[in-house]
Amino acid sequence: MSTGGTDGGVDGGTDGGVDGGWAGRFVPRGVLPPASNAPSLGARLAPFMDWQAGCWPRLAAARAGLEAVRSREISVDGRRVLAQFNPGRAVSTTAKVDAASIQQRPCFLCPTNLPDEEKGLAYGRHWVLLANPAPILPQHFVLAHRDHRPQRARAAIPTLVAFAAGTGGYASCIYNGPACGASAPDHLHLQSVQAGLLPEELAAWAVVDGAPAEGIVSGRRLRAWLVPGPGPVSLGFFGSPTVVQRALNAAVDALAMLLGEPDEPRLNLLASGRDGQVLALLFPRAAHRPACYHAPEPQRRLISPGAIDMAGLLVTVREADFESLDVLLVRDIYRETSLGTVHLVRVRDLLERRLAHA
Repeated sequence: MSTGGTDGGVDGGTDGGVDGGWAGRFVPRGVLPPASNAPSLGARLAPFMDWQAGCWPRLAAARAGLEAVRSREISVDGRRVLAQFNPGRAVSTTAKVDAASIQQRPCFLCPTNLPDEEKGLAYGRHWVLLANPAPILPQHFVLAHRDHRPQRARAAIPTLVAFAAGTGGYASCIYNGPACGASAPDHLHLQSVQAGLLPEELAAWAVVDGAPAEGIVSGRRLRAWLVPGPGPVSLGFFGSPTVVQRALNAAVDALAMLLGEPDEPRLNLLASGRDGQVLALLFPRAAHRPACYHAPEPQRRLISPGAIDMAGLLVTVREADFESLDVLLVRDIYRETSLGTVHLVRVRDLLERRLAHA
């Protein structure tokens, strides 16, 4: 079955043609303004979040808690990194994602396990948009597939790109791999946050606008570049949704082949849109968590990077960890979790050949 979602539409009070057990879980008809009054996808997200917070106390408290979240800026070799102290993310940061632990807990993205107050908006025929009850940034959503199926980049990429393009610059869409940030690796899902708040996303848009970068491809239809360390390592892509989707698939295939991880190479993805074009960042990973996560106390730092962290916003759930972050530690975190130079050069060379005629 297709993963769907590429029609870019959200709709309240409908099953979109495929139920998957979601009957009764959608926003009732008439609660939100009709789509004709909010023609863009982005314009429908905020009213949905406001309505959901009004009838779900847990979400309302979490949104209010964001106002008390602390942040500070750290410059790592000229690159901007934000550290955030957000104790509301403790459950996700410390989540056990090994196979045994996953089998022993109910899936919190399946409809039968959602809180009674939680409702969704249908997105396409196969996805449901949900409010994230443990937000990192404003307008933090989850896009869950209606079927319980494993987290896989290749299955998520079409919807990642379509959603980013459909919001018209309002929201960024992110993907966390099952071994590098996804707290529900057993259920295919994406996340979305307000666009323009993540340092690496802003730096990538600067490249699109002419800032220098280490180019891989610079053609009429596709631009691709490499951002090496120090700091988070990434591959950048910019072009039409169709072209960027193909480029991301090529990059995933290249990583899978070179790293010997055919099912799912370790990676995170971020995509945002502008004027019908899509910017995508792929963060190839070497490890799920840095050495400091596994260190004994008091050296331990509960920092478990996902896509948002790799995009330059390091989330901490303990105040002591937040206060202890400095340039050296941040540099080590990204060095240990990003793909190393040798493999990165091989990926770049392979992509140069595969994307030369994109």
